[in-house]
Amino acid sequence: MSLLIFLVQILAHTCRSPATSLNNTFLFNGFRPSDLNLSDSATVTRTGALSLTNGHLATNPGIKGHAFYPAILQFKKPPGAKKTHSFSTRFVFEIVSHFPESGGHGFAFVLAPATNFSQATGGSYLGLFNRENNGNPSNHVFAVEFDTVQQEKMNDKDGNHVGIDVNGANSSFLKPATYYTEFGKKEKVVLDCQTTIQAWIEYDGQGKQLNVTIAPLSHPLKPNCSLISYSIDLSPVLLEHMYVGFSDGIQKLESKHYILAWSFAMDGKAPELDLSRLPSIPRDHTPLWKSFKLFLFVSAALVALLFLIIRVGISYLIKRKRKLTSEKIEGWEMDYPHRLPYKKIYRATKGFKEELGKGGFGSVYKGVLPRSGIEVAVKRVSHGSKQGMREFVAELSSLGRMRHRNLVRPTPGL
Repeated sequence: MSLLIFLVQILAHTCRSPATSLNNTFLFNGFRPSDLNLSDSATVTRTGALSLTNGHLATNPGIKGHAFYPAILQFKKPPGAKKTHSFSTRFVFEIVSHFPESGGHGFAFVLAPATNFSQATGGSYLGLFNRENNGNPSNHVFAVEFDTVQQEKMNDKDGNHVGIDVNGANSSFLKPATYYTEFGKKEKVVLDCQTTIQAWIEYDGQGKQLNVTIAPLSHPLKPNCSLISYSIDLSPVLLEHMYVGFSDGIQKLESKHYILAWSFAMDGKAPELDLSRLPSIPRDHTPLWKSFKLFLFVSAALVALLFLIIRVGISYLIKRKRKLTSEKIEGWEMDYPHRLPYKKIYRATKGFKEELGKGGFGSVYKGVLPRSGIEVAVKRVSHGSKQGMREFVAELSSLGRMRHRNLVRPTPGL
């Protein structure tokens, strides 16, 4: 009975965990729940994604994060322990940066003899090394980096690359991040452009050959051609027992690094990942106070624009009215002291609205004198008519000498 209960408990524990393990082989389709060894800023999100860094702006020495498989794995067999086992791993990752192609460094798949990297720094050292121990053979660290910053001091030739690191962050070999389609065409992969990417890392211990392949999730099958095929003997680097996991570090620029699924196998092919079960990644949402602040800014801008339009409109109407009601006293008018200002004539005719007829040198409009209310006919000389002006002055002179009940006598103050 006790044995049966013990077996049931083991089965229940296996069913609860999204990770499966057999000897040196394991599979994670999401990481909630999981027993990964997490340190520094590494966490597992509510959706089950492994977040290596929290993405906050980092200063010197930067932010770092580590996640390792809890069990130490045997990479060499005694006696002698000289020959390194073959291994294979595959994982799905996504890098989120506020400014694509300008992310805050990258992350690395790591084989290390220990999981304590308290002395390591972030940034260009990826949370694995520091200035003093970078490149030291006693580190016994092997890593494949996925970097988004070009560092001259690290001999980086590209700001979007995959590199092979041995005992230091200075890559022994690197290539720009690309993949090959089924037609053999090379395509660029921007690592920090919120693109979900799948990676394959395979090491042949017998042939001492390392192959690294990447492809966006839109190309779910492994490309036939690897991005990196690099001859390297890892037996001097790796110890008999090593931990396997991920490390990253950011500095100055904000980035978030997520691992969504992961599998590993020693002396065999890494298990297939269930790409249909990948956990979602938390997306940044604008805080409420920022949204309100943006709303106030936009509203103030619109009000200012509306005020400017109204002000320009009013200025235009005032200028137009002044232009319409402005007058220039001609020289001949000085002989006729009893004259009505153009403004009053304009008002009397309501802006020369009602036309009664046309004469030889202008039009005649109906008007009402503002004070007396007497209806009058106002003749308006056509603009630019020199002949009409002379005739008008002659007619005005003649009318001034005539006496008739239908002719308005010039009256002061009209």
